[in-house]
Amino acid sequence: MTVSTKITHHPIFEKGLFAKHPELFDRFFEQASGYMRKKFETSKHCLIDAEEVETWPVITGPGFCGATHPGANNILIETLYSEKKYIYNSDSLYINSHQRVFAISDPPGKTTSSRRLFKKLDRFLETDTPDNLEAFINQVSKDTRYDDAAALSLLYFPLTSKVPGAEAVVFMSGDILLFHGNRLKNEIASISGNSQFIGTSHATFESQNIRLDKGDFFIIASDGISSLLLNNPQAALDEILLDLLQSNPKQFVSTVVHHCNAYYAVPVEGSKSIPRLGGDDNVTILSLFPDQIPELDDSQSYLLGGFLPDT
Repeated sequence: MTVSTKITHHPIFEKGLFAKHPELFDRFFEQASGYMRKKFETSKHCLIDAEEVETWPVITGPGFCGATHPGANNILIETLYSEKKYIYNSDSLYINSHQRVFAISDPPGKTTSSRRLFKKLDRFLETDTPDNLEAFINQVSKDTRYDDAAALSLLYFPLTSKVPGAEAVVFMSGDILLFHGNRLKNEIASISGNSQFIGTSHATFESQNIRLDKGDFFIIASDGISSLLLNNPQAALDEILLDLLQSNPKQFVSTVVHHCNAYYAVPVEGSKSIPRLGGDDNVTILSLFPDQIPELDDSQSYLLGGFLPDT
C-alpha cells in the first residue's frame, strides 16, 4: 500500500509573539534617531501582521521527513530594515521518493541558485537514472557560474538498499552537514565530503558508498542548524541530534526547527542580555530511515524553499 506524502505549514511567528516579547525590538529602538524610529515602528507593525500568516513547510512521507525555515531572527531583522515583510529562504530541499533521491542545497547569500540547481536535477531524473548522478553533478558544477555556487548534500538509496550488505550513495559539497547513525545501536557520526561548492572552478565531486544496517538513519542539514548550540556552545551537535531523534523520531524535524528559532536571551557584558529568535540563518533539515522507504512510491517530486521576496 502506498503511503502518501503530506505537506503541512506552520507559522514563522506565533500569534501574540511580539506582544509577549516586546523586548525583541529594544535593541533596534534604543539607538535609533527620529527617522529610524519611525521606520522601525512601521516595520514592527509589518511583523505583527505576519503572525500566523507567514509560514514554513514540513514534508512527511514513508521513511522521511523534512522542513525548511527562513529563520525567525533573520526575517525579523530583514523586515525591520526594509519597512515591509521581507521573507526569503535561500535553502532548498528536494525529495524524489520514486527515484529514492533526497537532497538539501544551501548557497551563500540571498539567491535562488539552490532552487535552480534542483530544477536541473529534477529534469535529469525525469529521463535518466540516479546511477548516473556523479556525471550529472560534475557537469552541472562545470556549467555553473561561481556567482551561482551552492553547497549540496544528496543521498541516493538504490532499489537494492534493503538487501543485506547494501549501500547508500552519498554526494557532498560545501558546508552542508550530514550524519549517519543507528537507532538500535544508539550511535551517530558525521560524514565529511568535498568542501568545495557546486560551481567551483575545476572542482571534482565523487560519490561515497555507505554500508546500511537495520535501524540506520541519516540526517542532512544546512549550517543554520548550528543554532541548536546557542544556549550551550560547548555541546556536541551530533549528540543533541541523536537525543532528539531517539526521544521522538516522528517529531524530530519539527522539534529541531522550533529549537533553532526559539526565543532566548543572549548574555552580554554585566547583567545585560539581548533577546532574539534563534540564529541568523535559514534552517533546513531532512531525516531519512532507509529501511522504511518503499521500493516504489509517489512519482511526484517535491522542491521546497529557494525563494526571494516576490519570486
